[in-house]
Amino acid sequence: MSESSRRKSGVTRFGKTPGRKSSPKKTHAPQEDFLAGRKSSRSIAEIERLIPREQRIEMEVIRNGKKSVVSVKTGYGYMVPSFTKAVSLVDISTLVENENGIPSSEIEFLVDYLDLNVPEIAKAADVSTSTVSRWKSNSRIGKSGAAQFFKIDEVVKKGVDVFGNLTDFKRWLNSPNMALGNVTPISLITSPIGVDRVDASLDALIYGDVL
Repeated sequence: MSESSRRKSGVTRFGKTPGRKSSPKKTHAPQEDFLAGRKSSRSIAEIERLIPREQRIEMEVIRNGKKSVVSVKTGYGYMVPSFTKAVSLVDISTLVENENGIPSSEIEFLVDYLDLNVPEIAKAADVSTSTVSRWKSNSRIGKSGAAQFFKIDEVVKKGVDVFGNLTDFKRWLNSPNMALGNVTPISLITSPIGVDRVDASLDALIYGDVL
């Protein structure tokens, strides 16, 4: 075969077709579905063991002309890592007002503890049930979802302060409450108005009212 024929046919004199070297394909670790394993939720004991621990920072203060360093508790909420690590309300505002919200993986402890199903998660995040079903572990839950789950996490924190532990607080959440129209607090906690009423009921307990 002549050199010109080889060129036309695309065959080299060594019998190989010239071509670009194929670059290795980039592989990405598959993201686990957010709802994977939700049928077997974590126990309260496991949640308590895994949730973020209390955060503290050292702050310098001056009183009566004397300088001292004090350890101050930081963080908000109880189970959502981004909230518990926040140092100030400015941090919380940044998280909650982010258009994309926080990753769905951050609310897993709340979902397990409260035994939320797909419609309840969707209601809290103000999205459709089909959207929740498509969530991966790194999917963002949106601004409305971040705001609502922040309120819920703050209620859980207050509830633990009032009752002393997650088990007794969950029992209260699942018991009919006269101040809430004889419905359970857990049935209201996913709505913006409902979570405020549950929060108010906890305040009433703090101030000595029986609710």
